[in-house]
Amino acid sequence: MLILFSIPAMAQPASVPAGYKYEVKLTSENDNYAFTYKDGYYTNGIFLQLNYVPARAEQYLKLHSKLGKLNTYYMLGQMIYNAETWRKQTPPDIDRPYAGYLFARKGFVLHYKNQSVMDFSVSAGTTGPASGARQVQKFYHSIFHLPRIRAWEYQLNGEPALNFRWVYHQNMLRTDQANPFTQLHATLELNAGNVFTNASGGLLLKAGKLQKPQASTFYQSGTGNNDAAGNKKRQGELFVFFHPQLMTQIYNATIQGPLFKKDKGPITGKPVNLYYFHQFGLYFVHHRIAAAVVMTYKNREAEAMRIKERYGGLMLAYRFGVQSK
Repeated sequence: MLILFSIPAMAQPASVPAGYKYEVKLTSENDNYAFTYKDGYYTNGIFLQLNYVPARAEQYLKLHSKLGKLNTYYMLGQMIYNAETWRKQTPPDIDRPYAGYLFARKGFVLHYKNQSVMDFSVSAGTTGPASGARQVQKFYHSIFHLPRIRAWEYQLNGEPALNFRWVYHQNMLRTDQANPFTQLHATLELNAGNVFTNASGGLLLKAGKLQKPQASTFYQSGTGNNDAAGNKKRQGELFVFFHPQLMTQIYNATIQGPLFKKDKGPITGKPVNLYYFHQFGLYFVHHRIAAAVVMTYKNREAEAMRIKERYGGLMLAYRFGVQSK
């Protein structure tokens, strides 16, 4: 896929467009990317996203002097959860409930001139059997000749889902560097709804060839023809990042079952109130193409989980629609 998407990028003329109107991004997360060979815990996630600059962004920015850029996005996603391994298929062995979450999300990303970033969104969807998690896992296991998982009859019940998400990245370094080698942000994320209600905080360190946040795919902002500093030229990125965080959980429907139903399912769990997790990865951006590899390591997020959790993520994005200068 990387080779195929690289062909149009390599064929571009020397004159690079100032920007692109749209960016479509596909992200796949799976514990097998971390070579676990278990199909356990958060076992698979698939997300399709469209990023763009809304038509009235410039009018909005004129009313808010501290803002430099506004992006928005739509996302379709599905998340699948299992017990520790596909071998654990009887109730005494299920240390994390079987669960699925299917959703659509609408979000906005606000970039401040001091290089801080705020992302807020709302998601609507469903949990439980209607999420299609069982069918999707059965399908890709059959395609790749993986072992059949037989414990989905014990999955959690579901209900319609509504969730709100707010993320803030506070810049911690000087802002007058044109092309900084490092960026450091303090991060805070809040989720509220009948799927996830939690809060997490940490530090995000990036190092390498960097764009300012207002022009970075990392912040869903690879579209548009300028950033908060007025830079017009679209440049590439190649950087690594490390993001350690602490999370406190209030409710997790993929562990506890539906919030507003008494019958939550045959096997439920209890979330850990406070746990540590971190991510690290590599991002590459060249004109129309963006790609990333991300690894996530977590302490146990449910009390009954026997081991810690790890999974990988692969992202590929393509930009199109030349933005007028």
